[in-house]
Amino acid sequence: MPSLVQVVITRFSLITFGREYAYRMAPGWLEGRFDLFERYCLPTIAAQTQQDFIWLVLFDEGTPGWARERIAQCQQVRPFTPLYLGQFDAAGWARMVRDAIGAPVPDRLILTSNIDNDDGVAADYIARVQDAALREWRGETFAVNAPWGLVRTGRRLFLHYHPSCAFTNMVEADTPLFRTTMTTRHNDLPLQMRLVQLAGGPGWLQVVHGNNVSNRVRGKVIDKPGEAAFPAQVLTGVDNPGWLEKIWDNTILAPARALRDRAFILIRRIIPADRAALRQNLPGASQGA
Repeated sequence: MPSLVQVVITRFSLITFGREYAYRMAPGWLEGRFDLFERYCLPTIAAQTQQDFIWLVLFDEGTPGWARERIAQCQQVRPFTPLYLGQFDAAGWARMVRDAIGAPVPDRLILTSNIDNDDGVAADYIARVQDAALREWRGETFAVNAPWGLVRTGRRLFLHYHPSCAFTNMVEADTPLFRTTMTTRHNDLPLQMRLVQLAGGPGWLQVVHGNNVSNRVRGKVIDKPGEAAFPAQVLTGVDNPGWLEKIWDNTILAPARALRDRAFILIRRIIPADRAALRQNLPGASQGA
């Protein structure tokens, strides 16, 4: 069996020139990103049952001093490597991962994973992805997907199935030609490579909030689950819906949201959302929700 090195990549405040630019320029945007990161992303990464991975968190090179101090405080919860970056082309993803893992190693696999800074993952997520990476290796690049996840908006929680979700994981041979999961939009993965689906319960939590660019409510409303899979603070404030709300949501609203999402995927394949960023081959163009 080959060896494995995993690098989790979290974009925190990289400068982009697509739809996200206006959000990033808004007053208080950076403070809000820290609040979301500290409430959802950071504690769920710290709670992983498998901690054998490298975590790169990417910041704008112009990150102010007060933010760098707050970053240092976050590192006390779970260590990560902050990278302060300017603009870079698509090949920059592989360069930063190579710097983190060192020279190529024979018979080693590179597993790269994308987790946004305002979302979270279940406590066994890393363990399940690593197990699948080693078990499913057939000598060619492939991706791993956790199809079931949770979507939180305010005091409600939704269970959602996505056959190619935004929490992407790519498994590649450790050669100079690897490219990382950040170079392929999640909805395009099944068109480019074999996609392995993880079994088990919800693997991720997406948070719908005021500054989302493309995340929206998906799935069907559910009761608050037990807190074994996620740290307690991630589900704090979630209330159970009444039975009338469940019936209305499951029979009318959930199917309508599913149709909307299918139409959205088709439109995105025809007209990329961040055409300006794509033309410049900038990091903001690599993913879409």
